[in-house]
Amino acid sequence: MLYPLSYEGGTQGAYRAPGFHWLRRGNTVAMSATRKAKAEFDRVVGRAKEGIGDATGNARMRNEGRTDQVRARMRKTGERVKDALRGRRY
Repeated sequence: MLYPLSYEGGTQGAYRAPGFHWLRRGNTVAMSATRKAKAEFDRVVGRAKEGIGDATGNARMRNEGRTDQVRARMRKTGERVKDALRGRRY
């Protein structure tokens, strides 16, 4: 039987939840840029869904596209706020 402390070689690498990091390493600017690009892509997809929903008369798809756009804008705004707090330009 494996116990949580035996994962990854004892207490040093004790079980951690997925995505948990003790220290942030690397270039956080690239990650922020990647997240902004993904948000922009999601916004474009939402716009396409809204257009298809309008063309076909499908209200559900139109509303889903609008929701996707709002969600993407909020994510991008969050990334901009983080950059501003870190003192970076966007």
